[in-house]
Amino acid sequence: MNRFQIVLELLHKIYPEKSSSNGTADLLKPLTEADGAARYHFEKRIESYIDSIKPLPYFSVLLGTCRDGLPLLINLANSDLSACLIQAPAKDARNDLLKLMLRSAVQLNPPEIIQYVIITPHIRDYEFESGFPHCLDVLHPGQREAGELVMELSALIEQRNTGRQRGPAVIFVIEELERFINLMDEEILSNFKWILREGPGARVWPIATANGPARLSDKKVTSFFDTRIESSEHLLAGVNHAEGGYASNAGHFQVSFSGEIYDFSLPAR
Repeated sequence: MNRFQIVLELLHKIYPEKSSSNGTADLLKPLTEADGAARYHFEKRIESYIDSIKPLPYFSVLLGTCRDGLPLLINLANSDLSACLIQAPAKDARNDLLKLMLRSAVQLNPPEIIQYVIITPHIRDYEFESGFPHCLDVLHPGQREAGELVMELSALIEQRNTGRQRGPAVIFVIEELERFINLMDEEILSNFKWILREGPGARVWPIATANGPARLSDKKVTSFFDTRIESSEHLLAGVNHAEGGYASNAGHFQVSFSGEIYDFSLPAR
């Protein structure tokens, strides 16, 4: 029985399992006073903005605000959703976008509707997100449990595809995808690719971040990410940013859905 079956049987049973099995306590470090203050103000801006756009349907996740001021949302119940890759040179921009999405999942949905699990080499950055009941785990890519998680998610998707198990949508976050890919053996890599291809249809949504695609091409992984979110800095690499205007800010992004391109930014940027 894996953690996802436990969630379905009795949600609160996952909480002691999560706190005792993630194996990350020794990797957590306290935030500095300056970092803590900056993070607090960022979290409060996000919280206030999400409150201002409620109520929204269940399974909604916020990407940001469009140029017209309207929120740009993803519906995790949409079977046409695909695995998503965030590409941005600035780690802070990638990190803030992920945090916005996870925080919106928490504020807009109960844990019976959306949960998330995070693989990141920067566990300290997600200390806040790990405290919500929506969070199943926060793992370092070098931990054995990270590979086991891939196998568990693969089994969950198979069960859902055959109709044997239903349950909440699961956001599967992989920060610095290239690092995790390089640590995978062939079996885990094969199952990971299957998750990228089949997961969204079973309400397991992989979303990963990367500096760029070059180091991933030899593994043929990026082709499975049909949804790409790119920062304006990434799109304008080598272009005179003075001519870019709106697009010169690292807090601005572009995404394509069903052939439509949307420009959006993080709230309060």
